[in-house]
Amino acid sequence: MTTTDIPLSADVVDRFCSGWADWGPRARPTSGLGIFIGALGGVGLLHQLQAYAEPDEDVYWTQDEVRAAAELLRSKRDAADEDDEDDDGRWEARREADELQEQVLSLWRHAAGSLHGAQAVIAHFPWLTDWARPKLLAKEGYLETLRAQAALFVDPSGLVVAAAAAELGTPSLPADDPAFEVLGNRSQISTALSALWRRWQSAAEGGREGPASRAFGRYDLVRGIRSNKKGRMEALEGAGRLIQSWEDEARAAAAATDATPTVWVTARLPEGAEAPSRGDTRDVLDGLDRWTLGVVVTWTVTADWSRPS
Repeated sequence: MTTTDIPLSADVVDRFCSGWADWGPRARPTSGLGIFIGALGGVGLLHQLQAYAEPDEDVYWTQDEVRAAAELLRSKRDAADEDDEDDDGRWEARREADELQEQVLSLWRHAAGSLHGAQAVIAHFPWLTDWARPKLLAKEGYLETLRAQAALFVDPSGLVVAAAAAELGTPSLPADDPAFEVLGNRSQISTALSALWRRWQSAAEGGREGPASRAFGRYDLVRGIRSNKKGRMEALEGAGRLIQSWEDEARAAAAATDATPTVWVTARLPEGAEAPSRGDTRDVLDGLDRWTLGVVVTWTVTADWSRPS
């Protein structure tokens, strides 16, 4: 048996990987070489290094289109208007803006997963590092472009208010207020107001809807009550006042953080499988709620996607 030492420079690795792409694997799948080749093929490293490295001609939008869609959705959150539902043109524009928002966020998540997957393979085969570095830099650059675009759809101050809303304790609920008599006896009123509070806090801490949209939650309080029944309007107005008071409390709590010094925060993703898996298309950001994703796209300064967690 003859043993030969081959320096695995970037040029050698490039020739090997390019040749493998042309003539396919020629090693037992369970051998060391077979495992290595398996990590390259299919939707493995060779595919991932080419994916999400630049805009796709078939799925592309301009920066101006993203900015316009973000501004339209922000105006919707800040000044929701019931009459807008009757404006077909405006409704269609908002629907398209919503779709673009989801497309940008989805592409960013897929690009992050692709970069994470590529670097996970390279971590197990470090001799690929020099060869893969230019390709990884291209992927990192495109990922940052997508992150900046996704951040346009996020209101940073809204994230802070959402965090403050999540920390609010259950308030004292005015079950004896005559405005709510149409809801029933004191126990029924207390139950209805508690449900109103929970729905508002859940919507507020999610951070996706603005105050104007959350204000529509007052209609939940009078659901099932005839529109012409005496006392319904009073209950609706009372619910509006309650929701506004909770909004004011959350904003006041958020404003109190303005004097807090800015600090660096290190966040780790949940641990995943350490070994590279051929064809693994898991979303590395899976499990993060909308608020957390908003924080990541807004305030990420640097990210190490090669780490297993």
